[in-house]
Amino acid sequence: MVHATTGLIPEKRLPVGSLITHRFPMDRWRDAVKTFLSKGKEGAVKIVLEHPSA
Repeated sequence: MVHATTGLIPEKRLPVGSLITHRFPMDRWRDAVKTFLSKGKEGAVKIVLEHPSA
């Protein structure tokens, strides 16, 4: 199953961006971890840590 879906991501046939529910800058990694650990309460699906140079 994983192999079948990973090919869809680069082809933009699987909109993974819509799964991202929270974004944090790297310096707020602790907040990201807290959000992840309380994901039921926060509604977190996918949490992204953003690097300053990205």
